[in-house]
Amino acid sequence: MKVFVSYTMRDGYITPTVLRMIERILINEGHSVFIDYLNNDSEKKQERVIRELKSSDQVILLISPLVKKSQWVNKELVCANKHHIKVVPYIFRDNILKQHHYA
Repeated sequence: MKVFVSYTMRDGYITPTVLRMIERILINEGHSVFIDYLNNDSEKKQERVIRELKSSDQVILLISPLVKKSQWVNKELVCANKHHIKVVPYIFRDNILKQHHYA
């Protein structure tokens, strides 16, 4: 399954180290993964993000304090919904990636 990871780094909760750990976890589970910070070497970075998102089977949304305020995360979620790509919220805590269930 191709997985697109949506996140913000602006609150310091999601760091490059965390992203590398998440990438490793997902790859070890057999997924193909796109994480913008780690995988986007394109000159037209925003176009690449949208292209990767549209070709994904699932979006993993990393929950952090400022994720709802991120313009890019919101654009990614709108795009995912428009293209009927499942969005699954996750939290990363204590080196474990866990699905987050809203009450």
